[in-house]
Amino acid sequence: MRWLRLSRAAIELWDDSKRVIDVALDFAFNSHEVFTRAFSDRFGMTPQDYRKNTPMIPLFMPTSIRDYHLIKMKGAVNMPDKTDTKVIFVQGVDRPPRRLILKRGVKADNYFDYCNEVGCDIWGELCSIKQALYEPIGMWLPENLRQPGTNGGLICCFLL
Repeated sequence: MRWLRLSRAAIELWDDSKRVIDVALDFAFNSHEVFTRAFSDRFGMTPQDYRKNTPMIPLFMPTSIRDYHLIKMKGAVNMPDKTDTKVIFVQGVDRPPRRLILKRGVKADNYFDYCNEVGCDIWGELCSIKQALYEPIGMWLPENLRQPGTNGGLICCFLL
């Protein structure tokens, strides 16, 4: 729970108008000193240093997602086959051009193998980019968009 609170506090520190003490109290730390010590222990820098430099840091990722995937891969959970089709309405929206950070996989054929290949902290690092428009997405590219030597698995982050 502490790692989750610290990760959310790190995101709140992006807002320069909030004081560090206010962020500390918002996330149930008793004082500025306790928050600074916990933040430094977890991320290797003080909240003030993080606010000034905003480097990529590994943010919290819930283990329930990983556990569910591992149980499913071992066959302990039988997923029902959905044969009924749903109609989805899609509308195109014009958006300004964006920059993209892209990290391709080579051998992995599922998300957790991909994380083991590129490093499990890639998601948290991409989530910690201040200029990102949204949280990162993970996807598998269709065959015609894959580069030679890659499996098409990737995580990307859209920037302003």
